[in-house]
Amino acid sequence: MSNEFLRSSGKISATLMPLLNAKEFASSLSKPSKFKEPLDFILSAARAACANTPITNAELLYSKLNDLDQVPLMNSTPDGFGATQADWFSPDALAKRVRFTASIGTQPLQSMGKESRMHGKPCDADIALVMQATGPASAAVKDAGANLSPSQRIALLLSTPEFMKR
Repeated sequence: MSNEFLRSSGKISATLMPLLNAKEFASSLSKPSKFKEPLDFILSAARAACANTPITNAELLYSKLNDLDQVPLMNSTPDGFGATQADWFSPDALAKRVRFTASIGTQPLQSMGKESRMHGKPCDADIALVMQATGPASAAVKDAGANLSPSQRIALLLSTPEFMKR
């Protein structure tokens, strides 16, 4: 960039061209990959499963967030909830996420948890809509889901590392 700056007598567009043409710059524009915090994960999975159907069962989402230790406004320290993968990535946390996705495919967001506390309009998870929401699956995911039922494929798609990252 400095060479181009000198060559062009300080012309900004010419100075920026080496930066804009660099492969490192192009790769920096790719979709960021951050492990989803529990709130982001629960809401994105619910959106993927329910598509355009509003989820009116706030108690269900609250109970799942409580299970994953990220109830909004309930962190006991002033610095808030952690925002890195290390804060939310553990075998126990992943197992809870997978159980949540499995329950979406088998009991579509209306009867998970304590039946008496669950209210609201159910949505029926549709594999085609989930596939559309989660984007193209890797070859490994396609192979793993080849002989699964639609509800098992929903759980698989919502449990992939790609879906757990933004």
